[in-house]
Amino acid sequence: MNITNKEKNIYKEDIVSFAGRSGIVVKLAWDDDILDDTESEDESFEQTEQDIKKSKQKIKVKDENQVEEEKDEADEADEEIDDDEENDDDDDDDYDEDSFDEDGEYEDESDYDDDDDDDQEGDHNNHMFESENMDEFVDDYRFKNQETGVLISLFEASRLVEVSIDDVKLIDRTFYLTDEVQRIDAPEDSKLLGLVVETFKKFHVVPLKSINQKKTISEQDIVVVDRVHETYPFQMFQNVIDKKKNIAGQIRAVYCNVEAKDSSGETVVLRNITGETLKFNPIYQGVGLCVGLLFKYRSKEFEITKVTPVSVDIRWIYYFNDEASLPESMNVKDLDLFCDEYQIFNADEFVVFNRNNPKDDSPENLEGGYIYKTETSCKVLWQDGRETIEKSLDLMKAECLATDYFPGHTVCSVGFNIDEPYKSQDKKWGVIVDLKPTERTCTICWNNINHDLSTKERKDYFDKSREGQDYYIESDVSVYDIEYLEDYNFDGSDYVCKINESDILPEADVLGQVIGKEHCQLIVKWNNGFIEKVYPNNLSLVGDFDSDEEGEQDEQEEDEDEVTSISSDEENNSEFQNDIIDMEIDSSVVNNNNESTTANNSNSINNNENQQEGFAMVDQFENHNYLTENITLNKGLLLKIMKEFELLKTSLPSGIYVKGNNSKMNLLQALIIGPSDTIYENSIFIFDIFLPGNYPMVPPKVFFHSVTHKLHPNLNINGTVCLSLLGTWHGNKSESWIPKVSNLLQVLISIQGLILGSKEPYFLEAGYDTQIGTHIGVRNSSLYNEDSYLLSLEALVFYISNQPLLFKDIIIQHIQSKKIEILKRIDQFLDTSQHELKSLFHINLPPSEGFLSPLRKLRNKIDAFN
Repeated sequence: MNITNKEKNIYKEDIVSFAGRSGIVVKLAWDDDILDDTESEDESFEQTEQDIKKSKQKIKVKDENQVEEEKDEADEADEEIDDDEENDDDDDDDYDEDSFDEDGEYEDESDYDDDDDDDQEGDHNNHMFESENMDEFVDDYRFKNQETGVLISLFEASRLVEVSIDDVKLIDRTFYLTDEVQRIDAPEDSKLLGLVVETFKKFHVVPLKSINQKKTISEQDIVVVDRVHETYPFQMFQNVIDKKKNIAGQIRAVYCNVEAKDSSGETVVLRNITGETLKFNPIYQGVGLCVGLLFKYRSKEFEITKVTPVSVDIRWIYYFNDEASLPESMNVKDLDLFCDEYQIFNADEFVVFNRNNPKDDSPENLEGGYIYKTETSCKVLWQDGRETIEKSLDLMKAECLATDYFPGHTVCSVGFNIDEPYKSQDKKWGVIVDLKPTERTCTICWNNINHDLSTKERKDYFDKSREGQDYYIESDVSVYDIEYLEDYNFDGSDYVCKINESDILPEADVLGQVIGKEHCQLIVKWNNGFIEKVYPNNLSLVGDFDSDEEGEQDEQEEDEDEVTSISSDEENNSEFQNDIIDMEIDSSVVNNNNESTTANNSNSINNNENQQEGFAMVDQFENHNYLTENITLNKGLLLKIMKEFELLKTSLPSGIYVKGNNSKMNLLQALIIGPSDTIYENSIFIFDIFLPGNYPMVPPKVFFHSVTHKLHPNLNINGTVCLSLLGTWHGNKSESWIPKVSNLLQVLISIQGLILGSKEPYFLEAGYDTQIGTHIGVRNSSLYNEDSYLLSLEALVFYISNQPLLFKDIIIQHIQSKKIEILKRIDQFLDTSQHELKSLFHINLPPSEGFLSPLRKLRNKIDAFN
């Protein structure tokens, strides 16, 4: 059965049910970007299984036949919830002997005996696994059903199950603050997107009392509440700050005192333990410490009645006082938690709750429970400024473009300088009020205070004609005339602090959380409860508490390895120069100009009759990204380079111009003209090329000179060119570099044809091909082309005004010969009476005023060139 992308209303992190069981979606076959290689999928899957078994990660993956068997056994699944059918026999619930000393401190850790018979059909494997191993397994997993396969992580056990989307029922959809969404039933021509600004949940909680008393839970046992609480304060991964306000960090381990009693009323206190310490009743899966849980201690079964955190291990992250130093382990009495106004609980979590008065969090009125299911609603702030409450099942996540702004986003004029924010009145910053998605224009609340000159006693106004106005409103601003101002954007729930300590009010705290926005100011609730309005330029984000410090360090080391040049010394360099001098270079291979040049013209291109040919040699480059990467060129490598030069001289297609370097023959520079009938048509793109010492066993390095915002998914503003042939993009082996076979000509033609020749480059972004045929895909591709066409014209204008000496004559000749054609193409857009615009450059939506306004400005600049 072929299911179109429109019908695949299942996404990662969705909560789903099948065969009476529930879980979370962790991977989808149609989003799988693992590409085929030489081994078969079955072989690949078996290898993955072997790797997992070798690492002793016992994760059971069930196929659809087993799922069908389970479906036959789940006739009453909608009325009853199987708690754990593997543990119905009380004889299997024996606990280990004492693990604590006489003082109640943990002494000897041991586990229940594991059932190692993992290969039996239908066996339920309840072993927990480390999250990083789970992630690795999911990343490597190959779907048996590549068309409609859904990989689910079950709630009740540490297992993954692959099923067909036909067998899955959507229960709830997880959304977080600032998620970008659209309505599932939005009309085809709708371009309106929204931002999640608040979530509301109804929690279907199974009380632990019911789980402890029964083996099967009925719907009558479930309690529905709209508020739950953490099982105890100071949880793993919560953020803390020391009471002296010196350093903030994240909790890595928690040690608690646990009070418990048995059925006879005997009580016990266990000190300084963690959730992994206790031997819980096997009816629970992967639990921590929670009131109401049963565990074995000294051959008796006890129920937890109170959990009190005592100390924590902390990874310190953000220093308010650079000279401060604190131990990694601290008593909780010396710490404060970050106040969190946006705490979210999801299904498959243990919590405490008050079934009679959910808002009452008094410990004596709370009981333990397990969240079996959630019902989520979201407050959505739409681009047009309206706010609505939507059920999560009526929404889907939207892939937004760089020009998809939302109310509350802080933006600035194109060319705004964050280091000199008040230098020019036409370069300013403000906050989006609303956006007209059809017109691609927005209303902006512009800041009018010069914060550099203002004092507490007196405000200095940026626009003197608006004296006394802290802000002013401007309508119909094109989205292409503004930029997202990263430094001034803070999302709801972000933790912040004042940049200058002297600005902290006496009644405030050093740390706060963004809880709202008003005009150009943020509303901050400080950790002590005080609320203040603050301008974003006075705030700093407090740490990245979600990052992996070690992982980031590893990535940085990898990045450094990637850019490390092939080492050489000056002596090797001189040998390389002598090799070039000694070799006889055939003039038919290299177009070398031997005429002397003056010092003033040392950077110019050679003035010979073949100057406008596709390939030519020059004495030196004006600038080159790899100019400092020196290698030793022996005669063997030089011969290989010469063959490349000969191929370039005879085979370069129209629109590609390459310059070689007489003094460093492994360096080249290429200018490529955008192909016709694409959004990059007649624009100019320049690339630096470096041939490594072991070329052609490895591909060349290619650097893209970006002079605008990102205008193609495969051309990054940091210069990276994403292409399988270069090894900078994943792809089939047939698309990769083949030593001694692939060549530089292939690379240049691939850039011209595969990258710049793409009709709808939006779908080249990783994973976006799944949007082909959907209305969000049509919308985004059309608007992406609109934006990229403007950017390609901006690149053209840039090179008209800033002509590199190496390609100056080529650029002048190109503009002179193509100027009329370029202007005619622009006029096709500006003449909105033309009906054929629907198919022009695959811009399938009527050109918006936000697009036409900057287009007119670019036309005038191009027309002014003589």
